[in-house]
Amino acid sequence: MANTDLRSLFHTNRLPSGVPLLLCLLYTPLGLGLLVVRLFISVQALLAFTVFHSDGVLRSVVMRVMSAVLGVFVRVEPGCTPDGQPRLLLANHVSCLDPLALQLAAPCDSACSAGTWPVVRHALRCRVVASPEAVERCVTEEGRALLLQPEGANTSGRAGLLTFSAQCVPRSLEVQPVALRAQRPPLTDVSISTLASSTFSDLLYFLFVPGTLFTVSFLKPMKMQETETTAEFLERIRLAIALHLKITPTKFSSGDKAELVKRETFRAVPRRSRPPGPSPELQRMATQVKEVLPRVPLTTIVDDLKRTRSVDQTIANLLEGVVRYVPEPPPPTAPAVPPSAAPPPAAAPIGPGGTDLRTGADEFARTSAGRQLSFEERKRRLFENARRRYIEQHGLKVPGYNC
Repeated sequence: MANTDLRSLFHTNRLPSGVPLLLCLLYTPLGLGLLVVRLFISVQALLAFTVFHSDGVLRSVVMRVMSAVLGVFVRVEPGCTPDGQPRLLLANHVSCLDPLALQLAAPCDSACSAGTWPVVRHALRCRVVASPEAVERCVTEEGRALLLQPEGANTSGRAGLLTFSAQCVPRSLEVQPVALRAQRPPLTDVSISTLASSTFSDLLYFLFVPGTLFTVSFLKPMKMQETETTAEFLERIRLAIALHLKITPTKFSSGDKAELVKRETFRAVPRRSRPPGPSPELQRMATQVKEVLPRVPLTTIVDDLKRTRSVDQTIANLLEGVVRYVPEPPPPTAPAVPPSAAPPPAAAPIGPGGTDLRTGADEFARTSAGRQLSFEERKRRLFENARRRYIEQHGLKVPGYNC
């Protein structure tokens, strides 16, 4: 068993590349028109399959005509034709329309999930089989061939096969392996399915392309030997199908595909990029401003620092009202200001000609509240000195000050 990568079993891109992609783009207008027309025809086809439910020549003719109109063509490989005996058919899984292709090749029922629409189950003669006894009863008592696809998930059919599940395979029935291949014309070489594609999207592409050719090969029937287990018997059938298709039987299962789809889907979801935070230098400057003005929101400080790049200028903008903000609520209990941090007493107004040169703090306060009071006192002295110099320079007469 070759060491095949799981991703190589599936198509990852729906459309081809290079020149085939250009051909697909040129075909797109015609394909869209064909898609709309076939959507209406598919409803009529479903109704026709429902009316002609039982086996017969008329049903076979109607199914072939309607399937050809919908772009589904089936070719039974020469030398690999069924003998008409009711048997259990085990086939590989390449598309969502595999049961339709097998019914066009030979009369048979097909197993399906309980979630399939009842009208689809009735039209395509699908039935829910939950046990080997139900499978055996369908083949032996009702005398009908039954199709199972034990891979459990579709692949591209070009690289390898998934492991077969033995949940509904009885030991007593003779099994006929069936090899399926699907291909599309070079003009619209669109993948039958992709790794994470849905059944609905696959159906739309079936209606979009001119046609899809299914090649069905009925291999030699096999019987379980007495010394064989069900798992060994299914492995022998899987090897026969893989040998006929010239692909590799891999060790991967449908559960491995489901996990791969989850990983691919998670990677495909774009992550929201977080806005870049302030630089370490900007954080340091914001901390200094926050120590002086603790009730100013940090975001307001950072926004103004990005513009000014100066701690002093930002503090001045906040104190003078240039930058407006909503003060943060004070802490529940404010620590008492120690005597050493108390601001110096306010200086008495200085008369004309005098200048207060004591603009520095007497000592550095230990708390942020004390430092803010010291800053306010220094600011008041600087404004008073500037006001005095302006009055003296222009010779102004200010009541209460020099007159």
